Amino acid sequence: MPGQTVVITFQATALESGMGQTWYNVATISSDNAPQRQVTDVGTTIPREEIGTPQGPITVSATKTTGRPYAYPGDVVTYTITAQNPADNDHTWHNVTLTDLIDTGAVTFISGSVTINGASANAAQHSYVNRLLTVRLGDLAPGQTAVVQFRAVVKPDAHDTVVHNTATLVGSSTAGGPQDTMVRVSTQLPVPRDPRNPITGIHMQLFRGFPDGTWRPEATMTRAEAALVFHRILVRPSPGAAPIPPDVYPQSGAFFAADAIRFFLATGGMSLDASGNFRPLTPITQREFNQLSMSVIGQAPLPDTNASLTRILAAGILADAQGRSRNPNTNGHPYNTFTDVPRGSSNFGLITEMSVDHGYFYDLHGNEWWEEFR
Repeated sequence: MPGQTVVITFQATALESGMGQTWYNVATISSDNAPQRQVTDVGTTIPREEIGTPQGPITVSATKTTGRPYAYPGDVVTYTITAQNPADNDHTWHNVTLTDLIDTGAVTFISGSVTINGASANAAQHSYVNRLLTVRLGDLAPGQTAVVQFRAVVKPDAHDTVVHNTATLVGSSTAGGPQDTMVRVSTQLPVPRDPRNPITGIHMQLFRGFPDGTWRPEATMTRAEAALVFHRILVRPSPGAAPIPPDVYPQSGAFFAADAIRFFLATGGMSLDASGNFRPLTPITQREFNQLSMSVIGQAPLPDTNASLTRILAAGILADAQGRSRNPNTNGHPYNTFTDVPRGSSNFGLITEMSVDHGYFYDLHGNEWWEEFR
């Protein structure tokens, strides 16, 4: 409405990776009846603070460890933070609070795992909200130490990364005074790819795209393509003694599948019609698909009808039959893309999996990860 003002506020947590830099926030404002506008704030500089160097009127110390040089996906990591007010100090470290921003992109905090000096922390002593773990330690007299531990599990997709965690301890040099004494401690925990999960096999390309760069998920699967796909499952065996049918010739548009067609005619997986033709570009029926599937993988997955089936339906059936992932993690390796199957589309993972040769392994949670084709 004319004259009306709307104020939007939000909070953001400064990360260790941003220390020593100035960050700007850009907001875009759009509406139905006014031009779009962008506004930028004046910027916020995150000061660079020395990790492990106490700041304030009293000298305190802290350490943080994980107790291990690295961790694998699925491993549980125990973090240990030790806060100490040295015995030669003249001041009590009052109202000490520990905060730790959990790297939730790589680990998951385990609720109920926080302990203080070996005893479970109660709700009054700690909280965990929006990635931030807060532990209230109270006062530390000269010579007193507090040991905080908590656990987190490494996420199954946290391969080839480093888990960063920084703990901050703040307190007061005087009772009831401002929090003027602080020390930061951090850990960097490498997470390599788990060598307990070697390459467990090679998934061969079963489907291919069209010359115009498309994959055409909803296109009908032809008899020639079905023969070629199942032939690839068998890792391209010799074509057998059956002759090439008269309607499968170099200019027919189906000669690419000639060896596969000859193989399945010789083994009984497919047959000619009454005129002796193969009809390579005719849609394969679900009944014919079942016959072909039984001859190769011992399954008849579709209703026994003369209805056709789409390429994407066939791809899903064969992915499931082979135990292949419909949404693999390609692990940063290049792969083919198709103009009609953009990233983020519902069929992108399945089509990528079925259209590219790749080595693979499974992590501890059964997720498929790609390796380079060997």
